[in-house]
Amino acid sequence: RDALQTPGLAVPAAPPAGTAPAFVVQSDNGDNRLQIGMLVHFDGRFFLGDPQPGSVDTFQLRRFRTITQGQVARHFPFFLNVDVAGGVLNVRDAWFETRFSNAVRVRAGKFQAPFSYDRLTLIANILFVERGLTTTVAPDRETGVQMLGDLAGMRVSYQAAATNGVVDGGATDVDG
Repeated sequence: RDALQTPGLAVPAAPPAGTAPAFVVQSDNGDNRLQIGMLVHFDGRFFLGDPQPGSVDTFQLRRFRTITQGQVARHFPFFLNVDVAGGVLNVRDAWFETRFSNAVRVRAGKFQAPFSYDRLTLIANILFVERGLTTTVAPDRETGVQMLGDLAGMRVSYQAAATNGVVDGGATDVDG
């Protein structure tokens, strides 16, 4: 689980290498925190020495995401992930959470569906530009309420959600 998306009850742990936010403001005790970061993925496709007509070399901006996250009053984390690649504004995630303890958290808003391991892997941590084929059989983002938590010293995790139910591979903003 990414330390940026699930900060601890006290001062959040340091983010994993390569995922540090660009800007962080935090109160002295860590109860209030604001992190702002960005994720950019470029995709270049070049056909060197290809005599076929119609083969066009391209270079495009695949993902250009601004990420705002943090917590208020120690028990209320929030997360906003907006993508503007391709000239389209796409709110990927927008949720807030009430954290009663590490074992019981309630999240409301738009979030990744708790179904597919491939979908739950952060885009910054995937090996290739595209996700695996298994993502076509699981929804991308759903809107609803989710209960989640970590038990037994974070050795066991659970997630359950009541959502709007989008099609496999879909998201609310596109298919809703």
